[in-house]
Amino acid sequence: MDLIVIRHTETQSNVNYIVAGRSDEQLTPNGIKQAEELKEQLQKIDYDIIITSPVYRALQTAQIVNYKNIPIIQDERITDRNPGDLLFKDRNLVNKTEWTGGSDCDSDRREDRSGSR
Repeated sequence: MDLIVIRHTETQSNVNYIVAGRSDEQLTPNGIKQAEELKEQLQKIDYDIIITSPVYRALQTAQIVNYKNIPIIQDERITDRNPGDLLFKDRNLVNKTEWTGGSDCDSDRREDRSGSR
């Protein structure tokens, strides 16, 4: 079994380098174009399932690339992290300590990734 992971395509927060967190943003016109180009590349792959975050930008990307028109499963477990007070801040102004230390649910995820549990 192969697993292919695709990140959502461009949003205005990406363009402006803003922390978007779980906010429901649409793709930019360029993001839609990127998803359409990705759809062409994916037509070489025979996938069986699409699972996406319910965050709109991820769902919108999944809908565009879904050339097989199969049902898309939305799974809250792969939703973006909650950045807390960092939401909508300029990523250039957010220092590394703020970013890694802040969220209500991220400490568990960091521990899982580091193997410290």
